[in-house]
Amino acid sequence: YVRNTSKFDVSYGFSEEQQQLRLVINYNTDIYDEFLISRMFCHLENLLTLAIESSSAVIEEIDFLTEAERKELLLEFNASSVDYPKDKTIVELFESQVDKTPENIALVFEGTELSYRALNEQSNQLGCYLRHHYQIGPDDLVVIKLDGSEKAIIAILGILKSGGAYVPIDPDLPDERISYIAEDTNAKVTIDDLFLANFYAELEKGDIVYSSDNLPVISRPDSLAYVIYTSGTTGQPKGVMINHLNLIDYIFGLDKMANIQINSSFAMTSTITTDTGNTSLFPALVYGKALHIFSKNQLRDIQYLRDYFSNTSVDCIKIITSLWKAIDIKLPNKMLIIGGEELSVDTVNSIRKQNSDIQLFHHYGPTETTIGKLCHKVNFEKKYNKIPIGSGFSNSKMYVLTKSFSLAPVGVAGILYISGDGISEGYLNNPKLTQEKFIPNPFESNEKMYNTGDLVRWLPDGNVEYIGREDFQVKIRGFRIELTEIESCIINYSRNIKQVVVDTQTINNEKALVVYYTLHEVKEPLDMIDLKSYLQDKLPQYMVPSFFMELDKIPLVLNGKIDRRSLPQITNENLVRKNYIPPGNEIERGLVEIWQNVLDVDKIGISDNFFELGGNSMIFIKLLFEINKKFTTNFELKDVINQTDIISLAEIIKQKQDIEMDEWIIPIDLDIME
Repeated sequence: YVRNTSKFDVSYGFSEEQQQLRLVINYNTDIYDEFLISRMFCHLENLLTLAIESSSAVIEEIDFLTEAERKELLLEFNASSVDYPKDKTIVELFESQVDKTPENIALVFEGTELSYRALNEQSNQLGCYLRHHYQIGPDDLVVIKLDGSEKAIIAILGILKSGGAYVPIDPDLPDERISYIAEDTNAKVTIDDLFLANFYAELEKGDIVYSSDNLPVISRPDSLAYVIYTSGTTGQPKGVMINHLNLIDYIFGLDKMANIQINSSFAMTSTITTDTGNTSLFPALVYGKALHIFSKNQLRDIQYLRDYFSNTSVDCIKIITSLWKAIDIKLPNKMLIIGGEELSVDTVNSIRKQNSDIQLFHHYGPTETTIGKLCHKVNFEKKYNKIPIGSGFSNSKMYVLTKSFSLAPVGVAGILYISGDGISEGYLNNPKLTQEKFIPNPFESNEKMYNTGDLVRWLPDGNVEYIGREDFQVKIRGFRIELTEIESCIINYSRNIKQVVVDTQTINNEKALVVYYTLHEVKEPLDMIDLKSYLQDKLPQYMVPSFFMELDKIPLVLNGKIDRRSLPQITNENLVRKNYIPPGNEIERGLVEIWQNVLDVDKIGISDNFFELGGNSMIFIKLLFEINKKFTTNFELKDVINQTDIISLAEIIKQKQDIEMDEWIIPIDLDIME
C-alpha cells in the first residue's frame, strides 16, 4: 500500500487469512517507487516457494527472478549489437579515409591546419623511420612523451603504421614514475622532442629516403594499438592493453549509438596520456573529420579556451565534468559528450538553459573496456533525480551481480561486470591481476567479463545508475586513482607512520584527497611540507593529497574494518600553514582576496603555499583566470605554476606591470621644449 506516511523506510506485515499468507508492504515513497515494490511482491513469493521446495538451500543463493526478468536483464537490456570490420586495423581505416578525402582538414593546432594527405604522408615517413632504425613490428611498444600538438598525433599514427603500439607518458610525471613505465613496457624507443628533432634533421639531410607512401600493413586486427597506464593497488601503475579490434568496435558502436558522423569537427580537450580524448581522436580520423587539438598549457588556460571556442566553430566536444564546470565555454554546435566523472543534474540544467537543442551524452567506461561502454542521451524534457550512466553500446553486455554472482533485479544494487568485443586483453606483464579482474563470463561460454568494482543498479528503462564503489578507487578530475597506491607511498616515507588512510571529501565544490594518519609512540611530528615534496616526486600531481590530519587512532567498525564514515571532516585548522604574514601592498591584498575566494579559506598569509592550502591543478586554473582578470595581465599557466605563494606571485605581477609601464613612457625631445 502506498501511504502518505510510513514509520520506517519499508516494513513488511504478514498475516494468515483463510489458510493463505497475506503480505502488506508499507514504504516511503521518497525512497522507493511503485515499480520496485510491485516487483518485490513477486520476488518474495518466488523466494518463499523455492525455500519451501528446497529447505536446505542457502537463502542468498536462491535465484528468485522470473524467466521474464532474466530475459530482460540478459537479452533486452544488452541489445547493443553493431557490425564493424573485424578484418581491418585502425591504420587501414584511416588510410581508406585519406583516399576518400585527401584535402579535407585533419588537424587544427594553433591556427595551423593539416590535411589528411599531409598527415598521412608525414606519419608514413615516421613509420618508415621506426621500422628502419628500430625494427618495430606487431605488439612492439613505443613510448610517446610529447605535449599536445600535431606532432603527437603524427607520432601515434606513425607508430601504428610501423606495426607497433604506442604508450603515452605525461612528460610532467615524476621521473621515478616515468622510469617505471618505460622499464615495464620494455619499449624499443621513446618519441620525445629530442627524438623528433633528430628525425626531422635526418629527413632534411636526405641521405636515406623515408617514403611518404603507405607502408605494407604488418599488424593484425588483434595486435596491440596502445597501452595506457592507470593507478594501481600495488603502489605502481598498471598498463591496460587495447588492440585494434577493441578500438574499431568502440568507434562503430559509438557512431550507431550517438550518430557521431553528423559532426564535421571535434575538439580534443584532454592529453593523449588518458583515453578520454580518444572519443574525439579516433572517430574524427576514421570518419574524415577535423580534429582540434591543444597543448597542456592551453588546456589549463580558461580565458584561452573561452576565446578559442567563442571564435572557432566546433561541432562536438568530449570533456570531463570538472573541466567543463571550470572553464564554462561556449557550447559546441551539435554534440557535447561528458564523461570521466558523474554528470550532475545542475550541470544538465545549466546546459539546457544555454541550448536545449544540443545533443548531450553522459559517457561511462573504465580504460579496461576501451574508452567507454555505456552512454546516456540526456532528455531535456525529463525531470531527473540523478543522471544515469546509460545503457551498453558496441557489442557489450552489462551484468549487475550480487556477491553470490546472481543477477541483481532491476532497482537493486550490485557490482557492474562488462563483457564484449571491447574488453581489454588485460594488464601488461601482470597475469595475476589480469586473472583476478578479467574472469570467465558465467552467462556466455568462451567469454571474459571485467569486474569494474562499481556499485550500480538497473533502472526500469534499461539504463544503469551509478551508486559508488565497492573498493577504494576514486575518480578525481577524470583520473582513476587507487587510494591504496597513495597509502603505500606515504607509509614508505617514514618509519614513524603507524597507519594511513586516504579518503576523499568534497571541499569548495571539488573532490579532494585527504590523508588520515597515526604515529608510533615516539612522537616526532611529520614535516608536512617535506612529505608533500616527497609525494610530488613519486606521484602525478592529481594523486598528491591536499589535506593531512593526524589522529590518535583510526576509527574502526565492529568487524575491525576502517569506519570511513567516522573519519573527521577537514577544516581550516587542518591546512598546512606557515607563520602568518599579512599582505603589505595593494597587489598582495588583491591576491589574498582572490586566494581566499577560490580556496574558501580564511586569513591566508602571503607565505602560505597554494597547494598546501588544499589547492590543486584544476583550482589553479581558476586562480590564474581571476588573477588575469583583476590585474589585467595575460599570464599563461607555465608563467605562474611555480609561484605557489603570494609573495612570489605579487613579484612577477609587479614586474609585468613595470614592463608595461615602461612601454607606455614616451621619450620627450628636449630641443622641442626650448
